[in-house]
Amino acid sequence: MAESPRHKRAQEQNQKLSLYRISLAFAVLGLATQTASFGAFVIADIVELLAWLSLLVSGMTAIERIDNDVHYDLLLDAMERHGELKDAFSKQSGQLLKTGRILYNIHHYCFVGGFTLLALARGVSPIVGIYERIVSKC
Repeated sequence: MAESPRHKRAQEQNQKLSLYRISLAFAVLGLATQTASFGAFVIADIVELLAWLSLLVSGMTAIERIDNDVHYDLLLDAMERHGELKDAFSKQSGQLLKTGRILYNIHHYCFVGGFTLLALARGVSPIVGIYERIVSKC
């Protein structure tokens, strides 16, 4: 069965988006580690380290998900070529789909969580400083 041009374009865009998100996760992780300054607030330091871990897990699971997708596509290709083995391949393809969904969820939530934690860690010091200035004037 031939794919429609829209379906093919959607797949290509999805692949590009996946690579962009991996690159973004690792780029922000690299910048965060290079520009970090610890010591002002212990809780901010802990949150910053959790953000780093979250971004690292996000990037690594996204890479693993792409690898999983490649195996799934190869398996589908083998199923098309060897129709008589379709039942044997069916179980493997179901497992690969399930693994792909799990990896995507881990990647997505760690990606969003990493950015949120990083913003929180970097925002604690300015927020506390503003609060202290307001309180001292009252």
